Amino acid sequence: MKTKLLVLLFLASLTTYAQTNLVPNGGFETWTNSTTLSNWTTANNVIQNTSSYTEGSKSVQLSITSTALSPKITAQVPMTAGTTYTVKFKYKYVNSNYSGQHPISLNISQNGSATTLSSSTFATDNNWTIKETTFTPDQNMSYDLDISLYTFDSEAFDVLIDDVQVYIQGTEQYTLIPDVNFENKLIALGIDSGVADGKVMTNSVNKLTSLNVSNSSIADLTGIEDFVALKTLDCQSNKLNSLNVTKNLDLINLNCSANYLTSINVTKNSALKSLNVSYMAEGVSSSLSGQGKIESLDLSKNLALTDLNCSYNKLTSLDVSNNVLLINLICNATFLTKIDVSKNIALKSLSIA
Repeated sequence: MKTKLLVLLFLASLTTYAQTNLVPNGGFETWTNSTTLSNWTTANNVIQNTSSYTEGSKSVQLSITSTALSPKITAQVPMTAGTTYTVKFKYKYVNSNYSGQHPISLNISQNGSATTLSSSTFATDNNWTIKETTFTPDQNMSYDLDISLYTFDSEAFDVLIDDVQVYIQGTEQYTLIPDVNFENKLIALGIDSGVADGKVMTNSVNKLTSLNVSNSSIADLTGIEDFVALKTLDCQSNKLNSLNVTKNLDLINLNCSANYLTSINVTKNSALKSLNVSYMAEGVSSSLSGQGKIESLDLSKNLALTDLNCSYNKLTSLDVSNNVLLINLICNATFLTKIDVSKNIALKSLSIA
């Protein structure tokens, strides 16, 4: 009985101190319409953006159109007195006129509290960038967190904001990224920050729906298992010998062509619609020398599959009898001597040269 109690207390402590984002709708995924953002109040030229984001499929765009109107978004964040919180968000300056004349401002305050936070940053390029600081409130209350734009000149500009987080400092959970080229690519994409240290915050990757790390000299994609919301993964033209996507259950599109894979297990990826495991990169006549090493491919669980390219591998057989939705099938330069497509009634394109 005592042992069970200790286990329960241990689990309770893990739950209590696990990293939890206190900002409601901090990824800006929920909108009533293109100008009405759920759980936030907005002012002056704030709209939904679906063309660039760091997680999910949306971000929020703040626009300066005149010196008299400062766009602002505000959310209420519950906090506990005496607790230090990490506060962070990602921003992307859209225009080319970034300078010290156009501050992006973060503020936290509330009536009845003597502690406030006021911090500004200036974009130096057009990449997604992380702004991070800390805040320790003196009251138990919900504080107003707002992000706004200002201008010291008359030029118009736009800034995208995404992934606003407030969590108790020290509760961070990390995903190990042993391949430095993989982590450097995540840093370049604005998913990670600073210099490569072999890890990335799990909360920064577990909501991403799309990731393109192609042509990045990556030999080890360990850590991809925690990218659990991925729908699209493009890791073509790297140096991968293996790839584990058994935890990426939402994958719809997977391109891992032009690598050194000896096998690929996609039996857990039942949502998969497009799969490219060709030894040659798309649009390239000869990207690697020799032949790919994949000798078998189990597609029995991929019932949604519509597009498959398994060219330039050592396949001696390929069973696509369960893939009745298959539309495009390319299996050039393999060791196949025959293939049965009698059940693939949706097939429109077949190449087995």
